[in-house]
Amino acid sequence: MPHHAYLFEARSIQPFLFASGRLADMVAGSDLLDELARGILDQALRACEVDPDTLPAPRRAGGALYLMFEDEEATRRFRALWRTLVAQLLPGIEPVDCIRSRDSAREAVDAGIAALAHMRNLRTAALPNPAPVAERNARTGEVAVTRDHKRDHEPVDAATRVKRQFGLPEYVGLAHKFDPDDRAEWPRNFEQDHPGSRRFPLGENGMVGLIHADGNGLGQILRVLSDATRPIPARYVSLYRAFSEGLDAATIDAARSATQKVLQPHTSGGVYPARPLVLGGDDLTIIVRAELALEFAEAFIEAFEQESGRMLESLRTQMEQAGVPAEDIDELPQQLTACAGITYLKSGQPFARGYQLAESLCVQAKQASRASAERGTIPSSIAFHRIQTSLFDDASTLKRREMETRDTGNGTVYRLGLAAYAVGQVDAGSMPRLSALRDLAEPLQGGALNAARLRQLATRIHESPDLARKEYNRWRALAEADGHGTDAAGASALSDFDRHLNALAGHAGDDLPFGPECAAEGDSKVRMRSSPLGDLLTLLALHGQDTRKETA
Repeated sequence: MPHHAYLFEARSIQPFLFASGRLADMVAGSDLLDELARGILDQALRACEVDPDTLPAPRRAGGALYLMFEDEEATRRFRALWRTLVAQLLPGIEPVDCIRSRDSAREAVDAGIAALAHMRNLRTAALPNPAPVAERNARTGEVAVTRDHKRDHEPVDAATRVKRQFGLPEYVGLAHKFDPDDRAEWPRNFEQDHPGSRRFPLGENGMVGLIHADGNGLGQILRVLSDATRPIPARYVSLYRAFSEGLDAATIDAARSATQKVLQPHTSGGVYPARPLVLGGDDLTIIVRAELALEFAEAFIEAFEQESGRMLESLRTQMEQAGVPAEDIDELPQQLTACAGITYLKSGQPFARGYQLAESLCVQAKQASRASAERGTIPSSIAFHRIQTSLFDDASTLKRREMETRDTGNGTVYRLGLAAYAVGQVDAGSMPRLSALRDLAEPLQGGALNAARLRQLATRIHESPDLARKEYNRWRALAEADGHGTDAAGASALSDFDRHLNALAGHAGDDLPFGPECAAEGDSKVRMRSSPLGDLLTLLALHGQDTRKETA
């Protein structure tokens, strides 16, 4: 008897969430997306006379559904209803779906996954097309369909209207997954004059860190499951669902752990300095007060490694009980890792582009992690950037425009920032670790070394590497001779600085705080020298170290 698989994925989720830039709209949108695979799906199945409790569902998390039906007509009936529901509830989302019928559930799901991958580059037309002359929502640029009478009759587009009409209490919404005990409340807006709701407790600089984290190595596990269940296709759905639900639980537990460790000690007036937006599968998107964002991302990744290790141990046991050969089970990794990108921006800047940059930084971190993993598990890592001028949504463009400068004399490119920093327990090889960057910042945060002159050095490198060398030599001479303490204290702090710089960049000479020359990515003819100096200055600024004012 053929098995009928219906696969659905919601894409372009982030533009849907961040379009208006209002935190309250983001919160409602994230709750709506989270509810999509839970209560909304159950109601849709019951409307098609299908029991959601007995329907085999290898995956139902976030914006992705893999459902198995026995009857082809029921499959098509559900698909028609689901498409209508998604179009009404999530206007602006890019839905992709397919039905595949095969002799086994494994073959049907595998064929469906391949079909969805093929659809990745296909864009559907947004219908109906708006009239040439139409009023638009000033925040999103989309055509207005109504007016919000609670906000000065603001023109509102279809997606924003749905988000403002939809609302879940905090104790059942997405944020509840981060704190099931409701130890504090979650903010709903950034506006200082907004009445009757919880404001985001910003720091003095008014900046937030937009974090996007994504797991590594899921493809390997799915391949193992598909190959291992080939001789026992009847166990495919149960094992796939065990992995999907286990992964979801591991991600939620990791988010809770990071919340308890980092956010709970920094509540202000009973309000968390953060707002979750996406949590499902191996994905996390959250807005955190700037000075806590890096610590939260690191805590989440470390907890994710531990929780995923427990999940995979449970999956091994279930595979063994299902009769999967030991050699196939041994193909599973011991744990999963994750990478994260963080965009630091003002609360009033466009979050849609900030997220795109965070996602691009996450990809950059993944590439750096893969390059450092000679064999075995890809290490976890974090890449971050602080927006100070223009807001780019692509990490490679950002590096070229703001972080790189070329020496007109010999053509060497100087980059003020490293690709990513390793975190977690997995061996990262020669990849620089985030702990080393914090060690590098310590003598500057404590005042043993002059941080203001390092910012001048970062400015001088764009003007002329020769001027930067003079500035750096002057900085070192002052540290050795006087610094901010005794001669011995200054010299000792400089020695520590050199040691940590060497751990990060592979060079600690008195030329410049840059690593040795190497071939640039994608062009072996271009020579490049990289330095953690830009990341160091970001770290200092986020923790209240004003490096713009030079001290004596």
